[in-house]
Amino acid sequence: SKGRAKAATEWLFKSEQTRAASTATHYTPDPLMFYHAQVEIDDTTAGARIGALKLKIDNGAEALWRYSQSQDCDDIIVAKRPVIEGGFDMYFTSTAERADYLANTSKKIEFNLTGDLITGSSYFRMLVTMPACKYTAVPFDGEKDGLLGASVAFKSYFQTTAANALNIIIGNTTT
Repeated sequence: SKGRAKAATEWLFKSEQTRAASTATHYTPDPLMFYHAQVEIDDTTAGARIGALKLKIDNGAEALWRYSQSQDCDDIIVAKRPVIEGGFDMYFTSTAERADYLANTSKKIEFNLTGDLITGSSYFRMLVTMPACKYTAVPFDGEKDGLLGASVAFKSYFQTTAANALNIIIGNTTT
């Protein structure tokens, strides 16, 4: 998709308090745009075949409510495993990705957005690495924008070598 990299979040808090409003700094042009993105699958650039990236991270946090005569939750707990899943539109040049889906092959998927230079050698940057993803759906929709393609879905799993299922690096002048 042509546009800015966007994030939507839902937050859990134990209580609410009023606070003075903060001031945001806005940059021109927008620091991370679609044309800054590079996508790699198993360390091979696949960006020309990828569109409409989506990533959802659910850390499994839940509010723990108790009868404590308070509107505030008692605690925030993680009662289930984190779920990291996403998808993208893929334009096929062969049937290799679908074969990997059918074989349940693990893939490293990396989204790298490197924006404008801030100062010196510091760039606006966001690098998302998922070292062990498995496709959960690779349907042959027939076509995407008149080309052979599909809306691919994936789920990221913990990889022991990388010691994570997801690694996100955000870069600015204070990295």
